[in-house]
Amino acid sequence: LLSVGRLVEKKGYFHQLKLAVLLKQEGVPFRLRIIGSGPLRNSLEKECLSKGLDKNVFFLGSRNERETAEAFLECDAFLFTGVIASNGDRDGIPNVIPEALASGCLVLASDKAGASEAFVDGVSGFSLSPLNYRDWIALLKKCVEKPQEFNAIRKAAVKRAKDAFDVMRTVRALRAEIEAVIQG
Repeated sequence: LLSVGRLVEKKGYFHQLKLAVLLKQEGVPFRLRIIGSGPLRNSLEKECLSKGLDKNVFFLGSRNERETAEAFLECDAFLFTGVIASNGDRDGIPNVIPEALASGCLVLASDKAGASEAFVDGVSGFSLSPLNYRDWIALLKKCVEKPQEFNAIRKAAVKRAKDAFDVMRTVRALRAEIEAVIQG
C-alpha cells in the first residue's frame, strides 16, 4: 500500500492508521509506505508506535519525482483518505491521484474531498467514506485474495489518466477557446 502527500490534517492520515490497525487485526498481510513530510509526522509516528504498527507502516519522508514514480509502480493499491480539515481546508484533485491512476495503481480515495472527481467510482477507482473503515478493509482483503479481479479497473485507471489528464489535449482545447473569443 502507498500513500503520498503532505502530512497535514486534510490528508486524513490518522484514518490510514486506523485502517492499518484493522488490517492487522484481520490478519491481512500488508505494508503501508507513506511518502511525504509535514507538521503531523511526529504525531503520526507516535500513533503508529502506540498501535503496534511499526512493522507495517513506514514513514519515508519526502522523495523526489523519480523515487515517487517508482513507488507507484511497486505498490498494489494507493490510499488517499482526504477529509475537510477543521479550518475548512480540503483538497481538490490532488496531483497524486492522476499519477496513481497513470501508474495502474488500484486507487481507493476519500469521497470527502475532490479526489474522487479524478476517476469513475467502481470503474477506474473506488470512492469511499474515510470514516467507513469496513468498506476499505473489504476492498483491500479482496485485492489480496483475488488480485486478478482488479485488472480491468487498473487498465481503466490508466486509460482515465490518459483521457482526462492529457496536457496536450487540454492545451489544444484552451487554444481553441481563446481563438474563438478572439474571432468573435
